[in-house]
Amino acid sequence: MQKLMFIFLILFLIAVAQPINPKQEESHQGLVAPPGNIMVEIHWPDKIDVDVDLWVQSPGDEKPVGYSNKSGKVFNLLRDDLGKEGDETDLNYEVAYGRGLPAGEYTVNLHLFANREHLPEIPVDVVVSVQRRDETRMRQIIVRKVFLKKEGDEVTVVRFTLDHDGSLDPESVNDLFKELRTWSPTSPSLY
Repeated sequence: MQKLMFIFLILFLIAVAQPINPKQEESHQGLVAPPGNIMVEIHWPDKIDVDVDLWVQSPGDEKPVGYSNKSGKVFNLLRDDLGKEGDETDLNYEVAYGRGLPAGEYTVNLHLFANREHLPEIPVDVVVSVQRRDETRMRQIIVRKVFLKKEGDEVTVVRFTLDHDGSLDPESVNDLFKELRTWSPTSPSLY
């Protein structure tokens, strides 16, 4: 009986003495590694019944990513917020993550799908963050505020270029309109 107790004690000590791997250590500190290398997030006032749609396109995504095409080669739309419809919270936001940082032009658009509150304008905060290979955390590279006014309107918040190491080319940042929501391979190019 003593030998059996001794064996259980040794097994218990071995199990308890296992080192925590780095990912577990991060989660113990409250830090969660982002699921990608680029993140685009939009926020509009909470508690209002307004549906704003995020549309993104990377140089690696032939077809733009948004509510009707939630994933591409690079970007994935992780949250499609419909306002108050089907939502357990009062928060209003959408998020898209991208895997990798292919060099080339990125486009971020907003579309005012529904303004059930009939507000004269909806302020939307837009943040683009990246995590290059040599960095341990995401950092914001673009922060914008846009005011949407009319249901159905689509606006280009920002277009920008990343180089081969994921660095922003500051000369490339603009807001020249590029239609994303109604994209099709046969539609004429507006840009």
